[in-house]
Amino acid sequence: MAVMLSRLDGLTRDQARSLADISLRWLACHGGKVQRPVLASFLTRPDLSVEQAHIGIDIALNHLSTDRSSKVRSALSGVLRHPALDEGRRSRAIDSALRWLQEHGMLPKARLVIEGLLILPALSPSQRVHAMRLADCWLTRHGELPFADHLRSTLDAETLRDASREQLGAGSGPSARC
Repeated sequence: MAVMLSRLDGLTRDQARSLADISLRWLACHGGKVQRPVLASFLTRPDLSVEQAHIGIDIALNHLSTDRSSKVRSALSGVLRHPALDEGRRSRAIDSALRWLQEHGMLPKARLVIEGLLILPALSPSQRVHAMRLADCWLTRHGELPFADHLRSTLDAETLRDASREQLGAGSGPSARC
């Protein structure tokens, strides 16, 4: 199922949406860790209807509430980056990401979740400062990795935005452990 979903070419819009409907039915019947790759692939589909995207995001958020493994990073990143992530779901996604990062934030692949948080416009000032501190700590530990430049660019852009809002020094949030 995940392989079929990850194919972004060769399907018409109607075929892709039919595949998404089949995937949603599959996800509803299969729980646990077998959902991880299917959710991750599902959430990258650009051709989902808004309704399909919302259902997929809800399934992912429910899955993320019980699965705290480091292996959910792709699904979590997919939720954070999804254009259909509305205000009501965004709060749950942010909470899930922050909880996940408490346990796994210094793993090399945590970069995707940290970036996903940093690009969200709806973080509170304290959440934004916390995400920026996590990014800084991650870069201190993993800055030599080839994909670290993308997080560094995201953090630099956020630092400039934050400085322009004059909140960088004023925000207080939980401190990140390096």
